[in-house]
Amino acid sequence: MSTTTTPPNGIESDLSVDELLDLHLRMYRIRCFEQEVLELRAIGAIFGSVHPCIGQESAPVGVLACASDVDPVLATYRGHGWAVECGISLADLFAEIMGRDGGVTGARGGSAYLTAPGTRFLGQNSIVAAGLPIANGVALAAKTLGRDEVTIVSFGDGATNQGAAHEAFVLAVARNLPVLFVCENNGWSEMTPISATVPVSLTERARAYGMASWSVDGADVRAVAASSNAAIEHVRSAASPAFLEIHVPRMGGHYDADIEHYRSKEDKEAAHHKDPLVQSRTLLLAAGMPAAELDSREQEVADAVARARGEAESRPPAKNDPVLPVSGAALPSAAEPVVDGRDVAYGLAVNEALRDAMREGPEVIVFGEDVAVPGGVFGVTRGLQKEFGPERVFDTPISESAILGAAVGASQRGL
Repeated sequence: MSTTTTPPNGIESDLSVDELLDLHLRMYRIRCFEQEVLELRAIGAIFGSVHPCIGQESAPVGVLACASDVDPVLATYRGHGWAVECGISLADLFAEIMGRDGGVTGARGGSAYLTAPGTRFLGQNSIVAAGLPIANGVALAAKTLGRDEVTIVSFGDGATNQGAAHEAFVLAVARNLPVLFVCENNGWSEMTPISATVPVSLTERARAYGMASWSVDGADVRAVAASSNAAIEHVRSAASPAFLEIHVPRMGGHYDADIEHYRSKEDKEAAHHKDPLVQSRTLLLAAGMPAAELDSREQEVADAVARARGEAESRPPAKNDPVLPVSGAALPSAAEPVVDGRDVAYGLAVNEALRDAMREGPEVIVFGEDVAVPGGVFGVTRGLQKEFGPERVFDTPISESAILGAAVGASQRGL
């Protein structure tokens, strides 16, 4: 079909019906996956709570439709949809969440810490806002190693009130890190409305940090794709961070057992009226797609998800072998230290060790508070920036969570 559908958001994004159908079916696949997960949880096939993203499918679909297939992705604990959209095997995702053999991390991550080693999906984090500082490190690695990547990290509206988020924004702007911060604003910070704690828009807040920022209605996946494209292009071309706030409906509780006693009937109904799948289906039918054909395509997706679930259920429980060898297996012994016969002050020894490591490999970098020109409080990094340059030795804001998180993320990606 050549008919186009244009979102009324001021951003050019004419999609053909075929393109819109593709986005719709991608969202529908996530919806089916989450519904199967909730059913598995209800029958006791999943241990622990789950945090579904039902109603928020336009965020991963709209954003990743505009990203490169190598752009790394980190998600909040409500991140199943991001994993699905990254192309991870559905059967392996089901197996991970169910504790079955063949799960993406051998059933060690489960639902809240879902991750897929060796892929672009670097995983979820159950600690609110903890993914943002780590995403900075992932982006720092890309920048240091010359990779053309935009790091994408998703989080909820409540996370923006965490100190770790503030520190992550500050460091990302200070170092011009190629990060797209994606806030899935469903209006609820767990069980408290975001309007009760933040008197301004989150986009307005983000702009105050010096980041280019966008706000978009998540009920319209076309608008999400258009805004995502603009934000990703900005990050990639300007090599600087950006903030994308996607207003999505929360069509269920904070987690599977949440009875939502704190929420009005009217608020719940309003959320369902903003269902992005209903919106995209309505647009497809209005553009002339036969309802029977759309039903058939949706059924194909639902059947594929059901088959993936069945495959995972047929697998035996994961063995959960320990990460390190035990019971008789010899652990590696520490290498003998190299001794050159000199007695030196402890701080000087640290300085020399850092120099040796940095001379051996460009993947070694040093960053922190006052480590560059000042050389550190005790002088252990003195002279390193002069020898190795400001891209490998640099000062950071006084933001300990951001520093530690960046070190974790950078080490995940080769630094």
